[in-house]
Amino acid sequence: MTFPNAVYYSSENEWDFWKDKTNEPLGIDSKTFKEPLDGVINFLKDGEEIIPNLIVKFEFGHTPGLINLILKSEGKRIWFMGDLVNSDLQFENPQWSFYTDNNEEKAIRARKNAFDDLSQSNTIIANSNFIEEAFGYLKKEGEGKFKFERYTK
Repeated sequence: MTFPNAVYYSSENEWDFWKDKTNEPLGIDSKTFKEPLDGVINFLKDGEEIIPNLIVKFEFGHTPGLINLILKSEGKRIWFMGDLVNSDLQFENPQWSFYTDNNEEKAIRARKNAFDDLSQSNTIIANSNFIEEAFGYLKKEGEGKFKFERYTK
């Protein structure tokens, strides 16, 4: 194991999905990833605070146990989205799914719920899928449509 003193976290749904060997062709290899972590994974609960002010938010759909993280400080929030959004086109069209969504219906519902919350608050979005626009805000642009606005200082 590369980091033997690290603490490892997952949702139980995610862990169970990837432990199922029939899902290996989707990308996670048992020998290099799952077996070394078996028995040391800590399962998270929705709403759990991992460390002070870092909260777990389940957004199942893209994968069976997708986790987002929300960091709170001084009345502000930053929402680390994970793979909730795979393309910036999904901000304007949250009902659009990609072949990588494990459960299309849940993924769409998760995006819509998250977008409603994010558009009503002054929450910074952090999305690792967008290099040029990794940080920004979400603004409501009509019924069921949202616009990502790049974060500028």
